[in-house]
Amino acid sequence: MEFWFSEFHTPDVKHSIRVNKQLYSKQSDYQRIDIFETPEFGRVLTLDGNVMLTERDEFIYSGIRRMTCFPARIT
Repeated sequence: MEFWFSEFHTPDVKHSIRVNKQLYSKQSDYQRIDIFETPEFGRVLTLDGNVMLTERDEFIYSGIRRMTCFPARIT
């Protein structure tokens, strides 16, 4: 049996990702937190049913962090 995570955008649009395993699931005081292991994106973090980041996209966030951690030098 296949397990899919679906993120719903509109009544006519949804984004679905096949899931190998749900690694974590918890309802905090503020939001629903889920982490899934997927074949296409690696680990996927979702908050309140919306994808926040994936292992496959991690290089984007690392690059942004490097650019924002070191302010430009003005000489």
